[in-house]
Amino acid sequence: MTDLMEQVQMEYLPSHKEEGQQQPEIEKWNPLRRFQHFALLYIKYVDIIRKFEECYDQMLHPQKRALIKKLLENTILRLLEVKEALVFLNPRPKSIFINIDDLLMDLKLDPDNMEIPIPRYFAEENRDYLERRTQLINRLMINNFQTDEPEEDQREEMFFLELNIENAIRIIQKNERGRQGRDRIIQARNFSKKKRLKEDPKNRIEEENTEATHTVIVQKVFRAFLARIYIDQARDKELEFLGMVAPKSVENDPTLEYEKNQKVRRMKKEEHLNEYIGALKDLQDVVQRNEGADMEDTMKEERRKFMIEYISNHEFKEVPKIEDFYKRESENRVLSSEEEAKKKVEEEEAKKKAEEDKKKSKGKGKDKDKDKKGKKGKKGKKDKKKKEEKSDGTKWIGTTPCVQKMQEEIVKFKDVWESRDESTNPVQKYDEELAKGTVRPTIQEAVRLQVDQLMEAELQNIRIYLVGAPAPKKGKKGKKGKKGKKGKKGKKGKKGKKGKKKETKEAPQEGPLDALTGNVAMDFLGKMKGGPSEKLVGNRAPDDMLAELVAKGILRKLVPCHLKDFIGTFNYLGSVVQHNLTLADREPDPSYAQIRQVVTEYGILPMGSPFLRQNSPIYTNSILLYGPPGCGKTMLVRAMATHLNAVIFDISPYTVSESPYKTESKGLNKMLYTVFRSAKENPPAIIYIDECEKYFSGGKGKKGKKKKGRGEFAKLKKDLVGHKKYLKNQHRVIIVGCTSKPWEASKVDLKSYFNKHILIPHPNYATRKELWEHFLDKHGDILNPKFNISTLAQLSEGYTAGSINQTVNKVMTDLRKQNLKWRPLQINEFIAPLSRTPCVDTNVDKELRELNYELLGIKAAYEKELKDKEEAENAKSDGKKGKGGKGKGKGKK
Repeated sequence: MTDLMEQVQMEYLPSHKEEGQQQPEIEKWNPLRRFQHFALLYIKYVDIIRKFEECYDQMLHPQKRALIKKLLENTILRLLEVKEALVFLNPRPKSIFINIDDLLMDLKLDPDNMEIPIPRYFAEENRDYLERRTQLINRLMINNFQTDEPEEDQREEMFFLELNIENAIRIIQKNERGRQGRDRIIQARNFSKKKRLKEDPKNRIEEENTEATHTVIVQKVFRAFLARIYIDQARDKELEFLGMVAPKSVENDPTLEYEKNQKVRRMKKEEHLNEYIGALKDLQDVVQRNEGADMEDTMKEERRKFMIEYISNHEFKEVPKIEDFYKRESENRVLSSEEEAKKKVEEEEAKKKAEEDKKKSKGKGKDKDKDKKGKKGKKGKKDKKKKEEKSDGTKWIGTTPCVQKMQEEIVKFKDVWESRDESTNPVQKYDEELAKGTVRPTIQEAVRLQVDQLMEAELQNIRIYLVGAPAPKKGKKGKKGKKGKKGKKGKKGKKGKKGKKKETKEAPQEGPLDALTGNVAMDFLGKMKGGPSEKLVGNRAPDDMLAELVAKGILRKLVPCHLKDFIGTFNYLGSVVQHNLTLADREPDPSYAQIRQVVTEYGILPMGSPFLRQNSPIYTNSILLYGPPGCGKTMLVRAMATHLNAVIFDISPYTVSESPYKTESKGLNKMLYTVFRSAKENPPAIIYIDECEKYFSGGKGKKGKKKKGRGEFAKLKKDLVGHKKYLKNQHRVIIVGCTSKPWEASKVDLKSYFNKHILIPHPNYATRKELWEHFLDKHGDILNPKFNISTLAQLSEGYTAGSINQTVNKVMTDLRKQNLKWRPLQINEFIAPLSRTPCVDTNVDKELRELNYELLGIKAAYEKELKDKEEAENAKSDGKKGKGGKGKGKGKK
């Protein structure tokens, strides 16, 4: 909390104006200094989010956790705002990959500090709703496929030979002949050795003392064996003592104890939360019984005072309505806020007067000031437009709404918890007085409705007594408006009845448990219906559409994984390379750590909760992942689904072509509407499109017609674009496209349809080394000290993570693991299987980099820069010619 308080104070420093300054401090900074300022904010916010997330996960007190969650979500929003500013101020224009390794070196921080923690409550919020959804999907999968287990990715192997009986016999014969030939050679060598030994005269003398020599040899071998064991044990002990090797067996391992304590605290946290939820229901009755009568009396007294004042002011000729009471209250609130605003305005005017007095003393007259003000007044509209168009990153500085909310929550924490004595609550259960405070507003609302009904009856009696007739109803004014007296109101009334313009529902009021358990209604504020081919589906039930998608194989359960499983290293020289680049240079390949960071920022954090989705400054409803096959695109989609607990709707061409939708008339159009509608009805959801180049093929020329399988999916491009327009920030739905052949698609369509484009290149040397270690460690402790993984990492240049994993699985069979004791692993065993896996061609790598250069917008920026230079040079040359022409004319005269 102290870190966040310091951070909020740091936010206000750049936008602070000292006395006599007209501009804030940050407007004097150059772009590099602004970038570094936001980069430091970014690093600090990542650390604060990590601490808040751990605190929210392990804290036992339920009421404290509610406040911590609000602070955590506002901090995440601020992090996303800072990210937007960093992208704009990036020394490499248009690039979403930020290199701040030089700042990390200056701050002496580890690159792991840049790993953005993903809050665990993303997958646990609204637990009852998520459990009902998973149970429904599991039941549907069991009914259709007799299993609810997730599907594993199936990969086609290169150089695959279809085996029949003849081919199998030939392979066996070939191997058997080779084995027999090797045995003959070994026997011939042994025979020749024995013959030589018999012919040697030295061996004849030693034959007499064979027993003695044999015993000495055995003793030497055995002593050497014991010595080697002793040396190995001594070396291992020394390495453990120095801390260079982890101990093999620890009785009280602190990491294991920490994990156990975490599990115990999570269980206690759930117990305290359930106890708090049950206590709120009981406290409602207690507060209603103890304070309900007092609330009712105070409300009646307030309303009766207003009634007496209103009737006396109108000379007993008019009786108020209950709505008039609320109007007066709202006006009083506005007046109080206006008084505060007036004070601020007066203070600002006093400062302006002081500045003007200083100017007068320097000798500046009033007339000049007026002329300047007049000129400024004429250019006011143009300046406003320029300011709106201009975005220099300063809009995210200082007093953003997100920073103000954080400050408000910090003040709440200070007022409620900082000075509270909790020595009587060591178990960290709920506080009863605070719980009554959370329940009290709901009871006040219920009492208010009852009092309003009673007051309405009293007003009706007073109205009959004074006026002699009941007040006119509201519906009559609407009817008059239809006839023509109040035409505008009548038209509005008609539109209100039809309800065409009311696309979204109003957000429900925050309940006492929303910060802890979530509010399901927040996920269903947006419009569910709408989109192309809506008439083909009709008004079907959401569960019915979900069952259809499960039965036809569109809704899939993939093997869960986490983002940390996408293994890759940090780029330690990113900023050095970046500073030497120009717009003409191609974008360097992002590191895998940067890819994890970008996927978290654009794909996971904004989708984490309804509050984050609706208030996020980064609105992304579509992401494109492109790279060579086997680089981990599908793995990133699985990680997003795991962290968000999202449903995956797979509309990839190979999935759709196997479904019954393809045989139906307009079945593919119907499938798209059903998918998008079900995704909105079952949030959070991911619409996954593998091989998306088939949906966005160019469709121009003969080449596009010749290629099979393109036409039928390219026809659905309009429907995809139309459905995307109906995705708003109220829907927790994201489209993720993956492709390994993006050059087959229209670049314009890819750039316009997807909000963010993320290149996933083949891994570099450091990442390949980590991948080999990771995949080999999966099979147990199989490596020996002589096995050099760096050699494998060097040999596997150009191969992707999928190829490395496939190679390791082929080599590390169960039989090979059993033989590791007497035949250790060698590098030669991996070379042949690795050569039979796909490798990234250099031409493919160049095409991917060219596409990345174009999709990020760097190519367009470079072309614009060239045009500006040409125009400037032309203007200079025209100016010189004009001057020369004038000179010649004067000479003639």
